[in-house]
Amino acid sequence: MSYTKHFTPTYENGWQGSPSTTTPITAGALNNYDGAIEYIEDYLEDSSFLDKTQADSLYIPNTSLSLTQTLSATDPTTYIFTDSKITTDSTVDVYTSIPGINHTGITVSTGACTVTFPKQEAAVSMTCKIYLK
Repeated sequence: MSYTKHFTPTYENGWQGSPSTTTPITAGALNNYDGAIEYIEDYLEDSSFLDKTQADSLYIPNTSLSLTQTLSATDPTTYIFTDSKITTDSTVDVYTSIPGINHTGITVSTGACTVTFPKQEAAVSMTCKIYLK
């Protein structure tokens, strides 16, 4: 078995350096990035050293959800984000608007991500970025 390609270039004819007021290196750099991914996928597809399970496990999806909630002193400390795209294989990053405020627990289940924080003394914005698989 071989690797199954997943990458689709953003633009069929590549990135364009326009309008003319933009830095021309941008389109070139993005085209190089797309080309590198296509080259890697061609290599993996042509490689016989991987079986299908190993090859598909190399795929890292670029699909994610970013969900934001404001934490305040009167709010509960557990927040549940729901979306049908969330699976038990999803991974999670949590960010807060004030450094040093950390979650005390994360649970990912089918359709939901639960994040727990200690009680807050002031309002804090929290974003939960969920990477889908």
